[in-house]
Parts: sequence; C-alpha cells; structure tokens
Amino acid sequence: MTPRVSIVIPTYNHERFLGQCLESVLSQTYGDWEAVVIDDASTDGTARIAESFARRDPRITFLRHAENRGILGLARTYNEGLAATTGEFVVVLEGDDFWPPWRLAAQIPSFATADIVLSHGLFDVIETIRPGREVPRPISYPYRDDVRLNEPVGSALKALLLGSNPLRAQAVMTRRSALAGIGGFQQPEFWCLSDYPTWMCLTMKGRFAFVERKLGTWRRHSQAVTTLHRERMLRGFLKHVDLFIESNGPAMYALLPRLRYFVERRGMATLANLSRICLAQGRWREACGLMAHAFVKGGILGSLNGIYRPREYAAGKLRETVGFVVRYLTFTD
Repeated sequence: MTPRVSIVIPTYNHERFLGQCLESVLSQTYGDWEAVVIDDASTDGTARIAESFARRDPRITFLRHAENRGILGLARTYNEGLAATTGEFVVVLEGDDFWPPWRLAAQIPSFATADIVLSHGLFDVIETIRPGREVPRPISYPYRDDVRLNEPVGSALKALLLGSNPLRAQAVMTRRSALAGIGGFQQPEFWCLSDYPTWMCLTMKGRFAFVERKLGTWRRHSQAVTTLHRERMLRGFLKHVDLFIESNGPAMYALLPRLRYFVERRGMATLANLSRICLAQGRWREACGLMAHAFVKGGILGSLNGIYRPREYAAGKLRETVGFVVRYLTFTD
C-alpha cells in the first residue's frame, strides 16, 4: 500500500497561473494523493478555475474564504489545509508555482527511515521580466552535506540562522507526524512568512533527506509575496531569529554546540540583502549602516565555509548571473 500525500494549495488572484499549477498535480506519475485548494477570497477568476478542477478530479477539494486573510494568515490557511487532509506526507504548492511530473514519485522513497522528518531537493525559477515575457533561471545548490541533510540534527540551523535558506518550499515535503509534533505550520504574528519558521522548528526534530533532482518551479512575478514584501520579509526575519534563539537556545546548543558561532553571526546574510535593497533605492546611509553591522559580526569567511561548498557557491553564482543575462537578452525584443 502506497503512502498518501496531502497537497495544500493556497491561492489568491492566481487566475493566470492556477491552471498550470493544478495540471502539474494531475500529471503526477504517483497517483496516491489528495489536494485541497484554498482560495483566500480572490477577486479574479481563481475560484472558477479551482472549482472546474475539483469537478474534474475527486481527489481535489476546493475551499474558499469569505474574507481575505492576507499574508499574515498564511500559517492559519496552511493548517486549515492540514485539517482537511489525512495523508502521511504533506506538501504545500502555491497557486502560482508548478511541478514536474516526477515530483511525488521521486520524493516519496527518500523517507527511508522514521527519523527523516523532511525531504527536499532542487528547484528552478521562472522570472517575469515584463508582462508576457518569462525567463527560465536554473538555481545552483552549493550547500554542504551536513546542512542539506541536517546531520547531525540541528546542522541546517547554521544556514537558517544566518538568513540563508537551504529549504525552498517549492521542493519540500514533510512528514505529517513531524508537523503535528511542532503544532503545525508556524508563523509569528509580525512576519509574512510561514515556511521559514516552520523549517527552523523541524530542524531540531530529525534528519532531512535530499533528492538530487528538480522537484518544483518557483514563479517570480510582480505580484508575488516575495516581490511585494521583500524588505518586510527580511526585517521580520531579524526579529524572529532573536526570538527563536531566546526560546530555543539551550536546546539548540545541546543538539549542536557549534551553533553558538552562527548565533553570534545571526542575520548576516539578511543584513547584506537589506543593504542591497537600500542601495537600489538610493538609501546610501542606511545601506552603509547595514553592511557595517554585518561586518562587525565578523567571521564572514568562516560562516560561508560553514554552510557552503565555496567553489560551488562561487561558480554557481557566476553561472546564474551569466545565464540570466544571456536569457534576458534572448527573450527580450
């Protein structure tokens, strides 16, 4: 008997994308799945599309909010999807993203032992450069094995504490019992993210599996949460990581004493990203202050070596930059 996968599909004003998203679910070569589409009171044709797919396949359930909860209600929506499903494994698929047909079939075997709480893998990005023009962008994955496998348990926190995310939601599958053990999906009331705080909690509960294969595509466009609220997300992280350490410090150090080094340098990657945003907006003084704050923490090379394979990291960044420029010039008139 095959284990069932529960797919939670939150969506809001994804009329342009939801059809492709749901078709990618229907095209899975692994058939033992159930999906719940939760529309956060969209104002476009999202509900109509979701309803048509629910009529087409009984494995799909459609729920619709009477009022929009917004990005601060993400975890509540995800947990609503959890409550409406029963599968042994859980995946979140945002309504503007999509999967390759082998996604579920490739990932289920990675849960080989009971101590694996989470599985993840490679992903790519489709970047909208202007309306009607999308550029594919492969993403490198230069993280060290201890980070990607969270072995010993707690190792992935080295990256997460710095603000570098090795666990992209587009490629993550979780064990339901592990999610239940932390109280479901997590989200601080001030932060517009649910996946990152959830991964931080699961990092302390067991090992991860890694699938060396593309498992999902992340569509980046002008209306995406990560585009509209980029600075808000980064500043929310700085607040959350302090609270996380305050609540979990002793347990973290018991798991992995070396985490103290990364706790002292927490938020370093986030500060660098914030400074780039400020530079792009001409906020020079603020950008310099943020960068100085990052440098004061010290140990930049040690931090990078602790989470990345340095040569792969540098080569990957170069390939991404060159590849994007080439595709941009190719796909634009």
